[in-house]
Amino acid sequence: MKRIFFSIRLAILLGLSGVFSTSVKAEGIDDEKSLSNLDYLEIRENMNDLGIDKKTADQLIIKIKNGGIPDSDILDVSEAVETIVEQNGNIETTTYIYSDGSRSALSIEDLNLLIQLD
Repeated sequence: MKRIFFSIRLAILLGLSGVFSTSVKAEGIDDEKSLSNLDYLEIRENMNDLGIDKKTADQLIIKIKNGGIPDSDILDVSEAVETIVEQNGNIETTTYIYSDGSRSALSIEDLNLLIQLD
């Protein structure tokens, strides 16, 4: 469940970075002012949690700073170049890896709800 929150936060932060970059470029303001250093640290932490290595994370941060959007934010999961499925107890996590090295993850928890019919 924790990973899905990291994935959601990462998607939101990366999605917002694209929006901020676009609006900042339109106004002619320096791109790097759109997100704070704390924002980039949080993005990097989320990338680490998703298993993205440091070199790839650095490349993705540069892409974001230059106004780009990671593939994981704009492509459908069917366009991922690799899919990793992990089972941990009753939680199944599917991680989608895209050509630029970005990742997205979806976790599904099987609650094993039993319905008793009288």
